[in-house]
Amino acid sequence: MKSVGIATGLLAAASFAIAVVGSRHWPSANFYLPVSRVWELLAGTGVALWLLAPPVGLSVRVRDGLAVFGLILVLVPIWTLDDTTPFPGWAAVLPVGGTVLLLLFAQGATGVGSILAGRGMVTVGLISYSLYLWHQPVFVFARIWLGEDPTPGQYAGLVLVSIGLAALTRVLVENPFRQSAWIGRKTLVAAILGPAVALGALAAVGHLTNGLPARFEPGLARQLAEARYDRACLWQDGKYPEGLASPECTFGHGPRVVVLIGDSVAASIAPSLVAGLDPEAVTFYQFTHGHCLPLDGVLRSHKGGAQCAAFLATAATQARQLNADRVILAGAWFSIGTPEQSGVIDAATGAPIAGAAFATQIESSLARYVASLPEEVLAIAPYAATSRDVSDMVLVQSRRSEATVVDLRISEAGFADPRDWIISALGRAGAQTIVPLESYCDGETCALVVGSRLLLADRFHYTPFAAQRIARAIMPLL
Repeated sequence: MKSVGIATGLLAAASFAIAVVGSRHWPSANFYLPVSRVWELLAGTGVALWLLAPPVGLSVRVRDGLAVFGLILVLVPIWTLDDTTPFPGWAAVLPVGGTVLLLLFAQGATGVGSILAGRGMVTVGLISYSLYLWHQPVFVFARIWLGEDPTPGQYAGLVLVSIGLAALTRVLVENPFRQSAWIGRKTLVAAILGPAVALGALAAVGHLTNGLPARFEPGLARQLAEARYDRACLWQDGKYPEGLASPECTFGHGPRVVVLIGDSVAASIAPSLVAGLDPEAVTFYQFTHGHCLPLDGVLRSHKGGAQCAAFLATAATQARQLNADRVILAGAWFSIGTPEQSGVIDAATGAPIAGAAFATQIESSLARYVASLPEEVLAIAPYAATSRDVSDMVLVQSRRSEATVVDLRISEAGFADPRDWIISALGRAGAQTIVPLESYCDGETCALVVGSRLLLADRFHYTPFAAQRIARAIMPLL
């Protein structure tokens, strides 16, 4: 048993180390892949091994104190973790550690054990996994149907719906499978694999057909088909060629050198810029990496990690070595956030940049990065900010109006102040700034659809249609 415990501990330690590193460098893969999550399950294995051969018994008072501490560890992350927290990693230690303490010590005559053993808590526990499985589709389809985030009252109703579905699942699915003698191994395997294969096939068809567009009216299907953006030469996860100036991302061979630096928003514009330039007169270099806003010492939340700092430094160095005649900066500027809801962290400390220091640090970061580039810097300011993907908004509007082609505008009130501040900050940093597509705004609203053509592919990436118009506005400045 001792060797099993040692092996479990070593595997858990290795998985946890991967999770800590992955939370900074590969956040999406780190969240979904089992290799960085298995330590959480192995913590449960450790509890089981402990309970098989527990050490000398502890007093009720000590066990109750440890159980209370565990409950605090489980509850505290509810208020302290948010979408900027690298997870799972060190932050996951709190809920996992708290759960371990509860399993070990919230038993018998302890106060916490008595609370958790109550009929209401036990009932919730019995349906908890079904509730976990049901709540996500219920919430997602509600948001799709409503076209916006549900109100607190609507969320409460959705929770009740999820609880009802979970209870039915326990009665109609879980209990029969556990208790019925007629369900043998072959029947069980068929009952599991059959629906899994069917759902997998349906998902594959949906993916390969880009969401089964045939279910829409032809005009709406054509409109939704434009909800895409170019990703050519968009590096990810720090995987980019040394020096960045790769042949596949270098266009033209003229004497004038233009360099584009930025994230996926910059990449969405790049092909239209390339198409508009004279290859005999200009050499165009594209240096774009996912999540990497052109800032110095500031990262977008936990996304991108250390790769962005290294990537942006390399891009600036290369622009200087190329003696670029013009450097273009573009990015998802709205993702910076606000002093109250920051979307960025300090690259050195990992701490969110918020509050009174927000504007100062962002402007200082911009100024430092612009100063690290050749003198002629052109920054493409943001256009409009939406809380939902434009394609989702088009679908909701289509359903409400029964229109086959949707025209859509958004109020400027929700983003005018941060947009104007970003434009001013770019100017103060020393960059010549262009506001793209500003002719589509009238002082009160901005168009998201022009003549049935989408301008944004999601919340901030430009469609090829919009990118072409941005490129036309930029060409005289290059």
